Amino acid sequence: MNYSDYQAEIKRLEKSKQYDVDIIDGEHKFVQEQKANHRYIYDRVIDRIYYFFLRLGIFIFAPFFLFFTYRLKIRGRKNLKRPKNQGAMIISNHSMLLDSLSIKQTVFKKVYFIGASFNNKKGFGGYTIKILGMLPLSNQFSNQKNLDNAIEYYLKKGKPIHIAPEQAMWRGYTKLRPFKNGAFYYAVKNNVPVIPMVELLKPANRWDRIWGRRFRATIQVLKPLYPNLDLPTKERIQDLKVRSRESMRQVMNEFYNTECDVEVLDKLDNKN
Repeated sequence: MNYSDYQAEIKRLEKSKQYDVDIIDGEHKFVQEQKANHRYIYDRVIDRIYYFFLRLGIFIFAPFFLFFTYRLKIRGRKNLKRPKNQGAMIISNHSMLLDSLSIKQTVFKKVYFIGASFNNKKGFGGYTIKILGMLPLSNQFSNQKNLDNAIEYYLKKGKPIHIAPEQAMWRGYTKLRPFKNGAFYYAVKNNVPVIPMVELLKPANRWDRIWGRRFRATIQVLKPLYPNLDLPTKERIQDLKVRSRESMRQVMNEFYNTECDVEVLDKLDNKN
């Protein structure tokens, strides 16, 4: 799918308010159907050794790769600080093809990523993705239970886990789409903070286009937000979602100098 067709598909889905629909552009290649009792925890000695070499490669090459791909800038890293051994749910808008690598580079430690089921890939490549932290969703009850256990296990070990609450990736999209509850449910269930991150995209200049860049990117890390323990569980989840979304909306509105929340824009359209 070429770039103009991709943008046209975004506009079509936006017009019909199908904000959580994936635009498939090669993401479903090499997918392996999950078997019962799927393994989510990779902490064997061989897994750790392999991750060490992968992380070394990322440490060396990722800064250069992300600079030439997005001219990536990272701001607000100080907001990642939290008590030792306290896990966190990281959220972000989902507008970059390489946002998982960008977020890993932002955190600079191992991050686990909850992703769609089509991220369960075949062969050695699939194993590599899992070693790097991919936790693919599943429709099987037994596997979903295993995933829940893995999330609890990693959060208790103080690891950050990322979820894109918009669900679908829309490359180059500069508005904030509706959120699913997942990240906030896990934050409340495990009593850990949500750390919002915002992907901010700046149009490419002439020199960028020569190098094939569509836009420049900045990742802004916002202050962690904690569950309100005075609220009942369901209200706690919704409250955390609303506060997280509003913190991201404010940053995006200021950066783009316009209203970026599609929920607000849709309400304004309905009034008109």
